[in-house]
Amino acid sequence: MRVIHNASLIIMVIDVFRKQPIHDAVILCNGRQNPYIKKDDGYYIFCDLQPDFYSVEIFSPGYVKKSFSCYIDFGECKRVILEMSYSSTSRIISSIPRILFDLKNKEFKYKNVKIILKTPINFMKLIHRAHQGDNLLILNVQEDNRLIFQNYIYKFSMDDLKKMEEDELKLKKLREENEKKKSKKNKSDEDDEDNDIEDTTEDEISDNVADVNEDETDRDTDKQEEQNNEKIDEDVEECFFIGYDSNYSAYILLKSVSKDLPMGGSFFPFWNLSIDESGKIIIPIFNRFMNKSSLEFEIIMEEKSEIVKIKTSRINKNNLLSSKVKFE
Repeated sequence: MRVIHNASLIIMVIDVFRKQPIHDAVILCNGRQNPYIKKDDGYYIFCDLQPDFYSVEIFSPGYVKKSFSCYIDFGECKRVILEMSYSSTSRIISSIPRILFDLKNKEFKYKNVKIILKTPINFMKLIHRAHQGDNLLILNVQEDNRLIFQNYIYKFSMDDLKKMEEDELKLKKLREENEKKKSKKNKSDEDDEDNDIEDTTEDEISDNVADVNEDETDRDTDKQEEQNNEKIDEDVEECFFIGYDSNYSAYILLKSVSKDLPMGGSFFPFWNLSIDESGKIIIPIFNRFMNKSSLEFEIIMEEKSEIVKIKTSRINKNNLLSSKVKFE
């Protein structure tokens, strides 16, 4: 009699750059090709699996092999989404401008790397402060689909954060002073002066912020500033745009922000990629991000990091820019 285990594995395989499903993947579980159901939307479904530890390998022409391991328990339905990077010999992007990073070491094959474009995106700015826990970001660029399905690092200096907190404190004090003035005015004798105060706009308050006397500093603010100065990485936030909310004119984040984000910072795109079997990484040239004559990238692999500078004018007749990367 056949035993139904009701354990299943559902895998979605997508192109790391285009974010589109890959339909011609070959998937091996523990070295063999188990029967599966392939859906039109890109899902590969393995049903009726025995509870066990599975080593999964995924192959597709033009992409770097991807692998992972997992344990599937009785009755469990495990879902996995995997992004596949292009191989350096891929025909998928052979006709478009691209950058090849050659690590000159085949021992690095299939390792994961993070590639950060260190040139900030000048056209993309945060125009409203984001609070911890928010999952929406309001930018000066509205509903641009080219910005969606992309990882970004938002970086701001501690000076930006301090200035934001100082300005908010000044605004609060100025409002309190205006309220006190209102309560003390004799409406019958000083109507004109009252009207002037009532007509004070937010912009006018902001313009006068610099004139507020700050003789007393809040102790909690001082303590927070000391903590921020001790934590170097507190001024960086990673975010992934998954859509746009037209009701709020804001981009939707995959995960809520972990800290307050002030205006005045810069966005840097990054990609999580895999090194191919020849020790190389290839990435398309995105005109919206890489339209400068000189580009600077940071390539991070495990605990190592290297900075690579590239002149876009050196692109060859095959639309290829090449750069050697040597990890010490």
